[in-house]
This record gives sequence, C-alpha cells and structure tokens, in this order.
Amino acid sequence: MAMDKQQKQLLEEIDKRFGEQFAKLQRYFDDKINALDAKIDGKADAERTYNSLDAIMDKLGDDETERAALTAQVNRHEEKLRRLTPRTE
Repeated sequence: MAMDKQQKQLLEEIDKRFGEQFAKLQRYFDDKINALDAKIDGKADAERTYNSLDAIMDKLGDDETERAALTAQVNRHEEKLRRLTPRTE
C-alpha cells in the first residue's frame, strides 16, 4: 500500500523533530560529560598537588633530621677541641 503525500510529510516532520530533539539531548549530555571531566581533572590536579606537598614535607623532615645530626656532630667536635686545647689562664 503506497503512502499518500500527507503521511509522507508527517513522517518527514517526525524525523526532523526527532533529529532536533536528539541533537539537543546529545549537546546536553556532552555538556554534562565535559563538566564531569573538568571536575575529575581538577581532583586529579589537587591530588598531584597534595602528593607534591607530601614529598616536599618528607624532604623537609629529612633535612631537619640531617641538620640535627650535623649540629650534634659539630657540638661533639667543639667539645673535643675544648678538652684538647690547653687553657691559657
């Protein structure tokens, strides 16, 4: 059975509107996905920043420990020098 002209136009209009609505829906989801991607990237950037800060704090802790050890060594050397140096009083 052949479609008459009016049915054909109606189907074309339905296809056109469906295409328009689908395009709107696709843009909506694209925007939402892009927003989520930006949030995820932001969280990843924050995580990298926190990891970097943790590494810096670890190095600072190591530097403080090393500095304390060096200070103790210098103090021991100074004490030995005081004991070895004759007094001139």
